Amino acid sequence: MRYLGLDLGGTNVKGAVIEIEAGAEPSVVATATRPTDAEKGPAAVARRMVDLGADLATGEGPFQGVGVGVPGLFDFETGDITFFTNLPGAWEGFPLRATIAAGLGVPATLINDARAFTLAEATVGAGRGCSTVACLTLGTGVGGGLFINGELHFGAFGIGGELGHQTVVPDGPTCGCGNPGCMEALTRAPVIAA
Repeated sequence: MRYLGLDLGGTNVKGAVIEIEAGAEPSVVATATRPTDAEKGPAAVARRMVDLGADLATGEGPFQGVGVGVPGLFDFETGDITFFTNLPGAWEGFPLRATIAAGLGVPATLINDARAFTLAEATVGAGRGCSTVACLTLGTGVGGGLFINGELHFGAFGIGGELGHQTVVPDGPTCGCGNPGCMEALTRAPVIAA
């Protein structure tokens, strides 16, 4: 069976086709990348993601479902976006899960991108075989995830492991989340580059 993975980043949208066969290791069949073009707004970005997935389906489909890594918070029940720190536009309330599912005609699931990375590293990557794994993601933003006792840890509010939004300098620069001195405000890629 084949599944599609989409990653919504501040700079690029990425796609990967994963094949999962009983008794075999999951394998990456194909990948693709396109600029996010976030300045065009949520509907245009979602359309870009659907188009990327459809292009991959042409050569590598059909898919059983699609998993979407997002750079922020979303409502677990509805799949609507709650808060994106590093993507411009009116994302709050945008029905991303429903839009992707309808556009590709397969069930869609959302997960925070840093939590997706953590799950992958803990199950098929560098942390494979470890019962507890902590990951930190660095890029347009700073994120993290925790894999504890063999399970991805979401915490009480779905933000367990969100290391980028821990205040480390109380009177530091204002972060995109609105808080002062977050690790992300001090260490994200554009700040390091500057």
